[in-house]
Amino acid sequence: MAELAEWLIAPYEYAFMRRALASLLIISLVGSVVGTFVVH
Repeated sequence: MAELAEWLIAPYEYAFMRRALASLLIISLVGSVVGTFVVH
């Protein structure tokens, strides 16, 4: 089980991967809010 956790965490040791994850979260949150207003 520890191998699986290490495999999942390993990419986030790099700064560009952490920034990519943060960007993805921000874009998905903003997109969902904007999409709600567009559809409504």
